[in-house]
Amino acid sequence: MKCRYFVFLLLFSINYSFGQTGTFSYSAITNTSFDGTPKEERYLDDLYADAILFVNDGLSLYREHLPDSVLQKRMGGGEDGIVRSKLKSMRKDDVGALYKKDFSKNQYLSRVKSYDGNDFGMVEEPLLPINWILTSEQKTIGNYVCIKAHADVFGRTWEVWFTPEIPVSDGPWKLHGLAGLIVEASDSEGKFRFILTKAQVPSSAEASATMNELLDHLDGKKFMSKVDFVKTEDKKKDERKRARIARMAAAAGDNATDVDIKITFAETIEKY
Repeated sequence: MKCRYFVFLLLFSINYSFGQTGTFSYSAITNTSFDGTPKEERYLDDLYADAILFVNDGLSLYREHLPDSVLQKRMGGGEDGIVRSKLKSMRKDDVGALYKKDFSKNQYLSRVKSYDGNDFGMVEEPLLPINWILTSEQKTIGNYVCIKAHADVFGRTWEVWFTPEIPVSDGPWKLHGLAGLIVEASDSEGKFRFILTKAQVPSSAEASATMNELLDHLDGKKFMSKVDFVKTEDKKKDERKRARIARMAAAAGDNATDVDIKITFAETIEKY
């Protein structure tokens, strides 16, 4: 009986969401802790970004960008202690990352942030269904009764809480396809989280205008496939790694020795 209920609710929600408008604000949280950081201290290294999801009649747009101040990565240690502070953001882009879901065309159009955050790639890919596994767990988050679900998708295992009380089959970033709005989401490694902070149904005229302005940064642009985007990112990482190794070798001069240098880059939310 429960399975039939969920299937009915899912179909109802998807059909109903296509006629809905809504604006949903999220905190998009990235844990920037270094490997080996004590578990009880990791939350201190969280980086919060402002995010908003616009939903309008079978189309949605998710936008995410850093606020005007950001958390400095932990520095120091030992006797010097750990330094964490809010610094003025050095962002040069006021648009941010954009993810457009077009359910009528089963299509993602995205303005994806590069691995180093310095530029963006325009990516087109299929919008495929997510094989969510529903659980019987429920809890109240804010004013909403939520149901727990999880799925392996986009290279990570995601656990989410969604509420049928907001019949919009969507969520932050690329997450979607449940019988209600995704209120919270986190990956199993504790690196990325989304938390709903505000919901407005239906959308205001101002929010709809903002959505249309942001869509202008996607519409009519030249897009690449995700495969080509990943190749481009890998090439940039390789070039940066080679340049860094060359600088280190030049600084060492005649005293250079063969050393296996390991250079790591910040994790991206999607594992390619």
